[in-house]
Amino acid sequence: MEGAPSETAPLATISGMGKQFQRIEQDHREFIQQQHIFFNASAASHGRVNLSPRDVAALRILGDHTVIYLDRTGSGNETAAHLLADGRMSRPLS
Repeated sequence: MEGAPSETAPLATISGMGKQFQRIEQDHREFIQQQHIFFNASAASHGRVNLSPRDVAALRILGDHTVIYLDRTGSGNETAAHLLADGRMSRPLS
């Protein structure tokens, strides 16, 4: 896929799923900066899965290990509730 990050230093690979990296490399930054939207994906051990599109303007890369975003509530704040429940979240990029 053109513009996709290289596979430098993968921490772990899950078959058929995403990959984790030890840090944000320059090519990862460039890929993220080219996006128009990103998604928050979260779920608690029971209940619904929450997948919400977000404007990439609300996303900032602060360093090799830190990304922040401004979360706004929509029909509720399931993302925050899921984070309180188990602390897990994914940020898929398209």
